[in-house]
Order: sequence, then structure tokens, then C-alpha cells
Amino acid sequence: MSSKLERLLNLTAVLLHTKQPLTAEEISAKMEGYPSDKVAFRRAFSRDKEDLRQMGVPLRTETSNRSRAEVYRIYADEYYLPDPGLTADELAALHLAALTVQTEGAASDEALHKLGGTSEAAGVDAGLGSFGLNAPAAVASLPLDPLLEPLFRAISENTSVRFSYKEAARAVDPWRLDFARGRWYLIGFDTDRQAERNFRLDRITSAIELVENKTFVAAQTSDAKQRSAWQYGDESTKVCVQIAPQRVAAARQKFATQAVLEDQVDGSLLCTFKVAKFEPFKNMLLGFLEYAELLSPQSWRDEMVRCLQEVKAHHG
Repeated sequence: MSSKLERLLNLTAVLLHTKQPLTAEEISAKMEGYPSDKVAFRRAFSRDKEDLRQMGVPLRTETSNRSRAEVYRIYADEYYLPDPGLTADELAALHLAALTVQTEGAASDEALHKLGGTSEAAGVDAGLGSFGLNAPAAVASLPLDPLLEPLFRAISENTSVRFSYKEAARAVDPWRLDFARGRWYLIGFDTDRQAERNFRLDRITSAIELVENKTFVAAQTSDAKQRSAWQYGDESTKVCVQIAPQRVAAARQKFATQAVLEDQVDGSLLCTFKVAKFEPFKNMLLGFLEYAELLSPQSWRDEMVRCLQEVKAHHG
């Protein structure tokens, strides 16, 4: 664990479990890891406060009634999630979901316990409550990758990273980690190429290096995007699709963050995509039936025509 991450965890614990709000000097005396020099401590403590708040920790700054000095505290009722008040059957349903999708190397009961349930309380021994079910075998597994830990840390600390990707050196501001189509992806800003990129973790060929003293501001717009299966991949192809006027409103809503949209004089909509995976893109486009025409590239258009001819022949 990095010294900064350990210090942030310790600072959270100290401020969460203190009976009275603490001054900066009291925090310095209670904790290890801060510089002994007062000016350096103030700088480090100021950064740590901001980091915790960016991570969503409700760190409060108040004024002491006695000394009028600034004091700090994290209140438990603001830090911990409130009890959702789940019924036994609701806990059983959650437990069933936890059992059917296992995280590789992790205990599925842990999150359930945090919600106030146990295997017995959730009805596992009694047939999963009123559902009348026995504990099922997992139907899916969420794999863990050794690169996830340093990447999660880099994302939480807004720290840039370096690594080798298919043997090429990359410098990236990591925005988030996604799991799609059975693989982990890192979404971030490639600082050398000055563009957003996604990286398959199983194609990273080195350890993740966190770049000291190089932080960035997280891109909120990218975090808000909902990616589709056809957007995941190492390289993308420019694809142009024309949507007929009858489906323009639906296409405009669906592709608002996924394509460049241009209104045409005939009332149709020209959509320009960056597509990494043809098959899921083709399947999505088929949902528009005859109201979507793939214009380019020609090889993809030919494949779409062939697919439609097969469908027509099959349903004759």
C-alpha cells in the first residue's frame, strides 16, 4: 500500500472515531506519516483534506467553541450508509444475486453482511426465505486482475500512470475501469496521443507505475458516458449511418453521446460513429430495421447487405 493511501485511510479512521473534533496540530500528533516541519505538514494535510472530499468522504471543517480554531471531524451518520430496512425476502434476493455472480477470490457474503444480513438471516439454510430455492451454483464469475489494485488507487487519487501496452510505452490519466464482454478495460486520456483511449488489461505487458507528483482533474463528461459493447476495443473504425426521418428522434436520443449527428435536407440524420466491434454494432443497427442504412466503409456495408439478404431468405 502506498504511503499516501495509507495516510488517507489512517486520517479517515482518526477523524471518524474521535469523540471531539480535532485541530490540525492534534491530528499531526496522533498520526504518523506527516512531515515534522509545520509548513510541510500544512501543505500535505491540505492536499489530503481535498483528496478525501473528492473521494466523497464527508470531512467537516468547524470552528471550536473554546479556542475559535478550525477543527475537523467525520461524522459516522454522514459517512456510513443508512440502514435500508430490507426485509428477510429482500435480503434473500440479494443473497441469491451474490451467489450467482461470484467475484474471483472474494467472499460473496461480505457485502450482504454490511447490509445487515447473514446467510441464515437471508434464508439460505431455509431455502432462501419464501423463494423456496436452494443456494445455487454461480452462473457467472467476475475475474480479478492484479492490475486492478494499482489502477483503482490511481483513479481514486487522480494520479497519472505509465505502463507498456502491447510492448509500447503509454502515459495515461486513468478515468475509470469498466467490465464488458468478459474483460476489464481501463478508460482514460492518453497524454501522448492527446485523446481518450481504452485499454484491455490483459494486453498491458508491464506493471502499473503511478507517476509521483503528476495528478489530473477527472473528466466528468467521460465518466457519465454509457458505453456500448461495440465501443470496446483497441482500435476503432469510422462508420457512417443514415437514419430515415421516421426514426430520427429515437436515433438522436440513443446516439447523443456516441456519434456525431448531422441533420440532412431530406429530414434524415447522418450519424458518424467510431466502432471497435462490428458484430455488436451490426446487431444494434438491425434494431432500426429498414430505417438505418450503413453507408461506409464499403466492406462493412457489404457485410450488412449480406446479413440482411440472409435474414430475408430465411423468413422468405
